[in-house]
Amino acid sequence: MPSAPLTSHRVPGACGLPILADARTPEKGTARATVLLGHGFKGYKEYGFLPRLGEVLAGAGFATVAFNFSHAGMTRPEGPFTREDLFALDTWNKQVADWHALLQAVRSGRIPGVPADRPVAFFGHSRGGLSALLAAARLAGDARPAAVVAAAAPADASRLSDADAATLRAGHAIESPSGRTGQTLRVLPSWLLEQDADPEGHDPVRAATTLGAAGVPLLVIHGTEDATVNPGDATRLAGAAGAAPVLVEGADHVFGAPNPMPRSVAASDATRRLFEETLRFLGSLAGTPR
Repeated sequence: MPSAPLTSHRVPGACGLPILADARTPEKGTARATVLLGHGFKGYKEYGFLPRLGEVLAGAGFATVAFNFSHAGMTRPEGPFTREDLFALDTWNKQVADWHALLQAVRSGRIPGVPADRPVAFFGHSRGGLSALLAAARLAGDARPAAVVAAAAPADASRLSDADAATLRAGHAIESPSGRTGQTLRVLPSWLLEQDADPEGHDPVRAATTLGAAGVPLLVIHGTEDATVNPGDATRLAGAAGAAPVLVEGADHVFGAPNPMPRSVAASDATRRLFEETLRFLGSLAGTPR
């Protein structure tokens, strides 16, 4: 499969900071729809299966925009966190603002090559899936995305230990080591205090309920061997939307994809299943633009 054309862009996100985005577009014809691809905790737009998913979707006629959240702290592929200060300041509200900023950028035609008049869907992995749900639910009517895919997403915005939660509420940071880079990152109190101030707005199960009631299609897909986020979370999220989760037998948190995932590496059965289910779900988006 040839590599889909890719262009890089900077879109103003939360607090006016740039969202680094890579857009892929179909080689022939107008895209059927656009899919925004959001990474998980300590991830980035080139993480694991995301680039390959972008190529698969582009090959099927979709435009894709994979992006680094504005406060991800990542500025170069696979490298260390170059902005540890921004990572420390990240919150769910900032990620929601980034989803909204990208959605508006696509719909206003501000990302060259990406059509402004086609449906836009959210695809989020892990924490990116949770923030995608929150972002979609906080919009109303036609402002919402046309569909949401939550892959290996948690069903709770915070699962801190009592001790860590108390530390943040006392105004102190907690440490969050990165096994990938060896850096000791920090999470600041704002991450939890924003949730304390608006618990309903940070409830992904409630968000899934809202989307289900509004008729926004939702795919919740999860691996049965996910040791990071329990597969039961998928049951909670999908059930809230009146749907059934898609459980990929034997798949782990990253659906069997290595990081990085060179083009020379064949996709595992779990990764292929993730792609197939995503394509099947998004195949209905070629109808009325939203």
